[in-house]
Amino acid sequence: MTINRRSLLQAMSTIPAAAWLPSAHADKWPVRPVKFVCPFAAGGATDMLSRIYAEHMSRALGSQMIVDNRTGAGGTVGLSAVERSSSDGYTVGMMTNGTHIFSKALLPQMPYDTDKGFTYIAGLWDLPNVLVMHPSVPAQSVPELIQLLKANPDKYSFASAGVGTSTHIAAELFCQAAGVKMTHVPYRGGAPANLDLLSGVVHLYFDNITGSVENIKAGKVRALGVTSLQRNPALPDVPAVAEYLPGFECTSWTGVAGPAGVPRAIAETLEAATLKVLVDKELAQKFARLGATPYVAKGADVKKRMQAEEKTLLPKLHQMNLQAK
Repeated sequence: MTINRRSLLQAMSTIPAAAWLPSAHADKWPVRPVKFVCPFAAGGATDMLSRIYAEHMSRALGSQMIVDNRTGAGGTVGLSAVERSSSDGYTVGMMTNGTHIFSKALLPQMPYDTDKGFTYIAGLWDLPNVLVMHPSVPAQSVPELIQLLKANPDKYSFASAGVGTSTHIAAELFCQAAGVKMTHVPYRGGAPANLDLLSGVVHLYFDNITGSVENIKAGKVRALGVTSLQRNPALPDVPAVAEYLPGFECTSWTGVAGPAGVPRAIAETLEAATLKVLVDKELAQKFARLGATPYVAKGADVKKRMQAEEKTLLPKLHQMNLQAK
């Protein structure tokens, strides 16, 4: 059978343009709002930073980015939703060292494959934690707290934003380094954990600085130390825990990830837009007021950081036998 040029053109005219122009969607993307999954509760540290990022991304993309809070299981519920979503680029989310590293030492089975289940888009922020206490706890410094906890094993409790989050791991590492014991009370995000800390239901909390900086300045909680090796500009008068426990460090870092299979052109658009907003002075100032630093990194570098830290941290976490707690 011979097909001439006229019959070929007639046949092509009956096919929708999108079917034979594969770049059409990528060229126009996004044509509707992009969902950004924050795996922690509204009102907490990560939620506040997520909304700043989404606001700036809406301008950079020319289409609205909407924050969707999906809480539970130390953030893995939200990341599971991202991993299972369509790979069209309209759903991305906030991955953390908790959801992609710490959880591997605590969950009997991970709900997703961190190497193959995601498209890594870009870095997002680095954020230290701060050790805060209810004013009723009779300790004015890290050494005094350690002495108090040693004299009263398991009497005092610490909150966390969820099992496997940096707020949980920081407390466990502190207990190990100081040789003390406390009771862990996990919550579904930082906001409810802070509410119970303020009311005295729990005694201590290794909160992300963002979630507690205003309460510290208002005198509602007492800050004893930050978990970075150096003091944080947002709380210059608060010492680093490492000043009393040399080498102590446990910070939270985050990145943007989509499900596996996001088209390269769309992933590159998201990456370029994210890198653009992260170097914007206005965003950096908003982050700084909340104690965070923009983590300017390409998606490939985010994945490399995750894999490198997994090799160094997981053996230590497995030795702590956190899964049994």
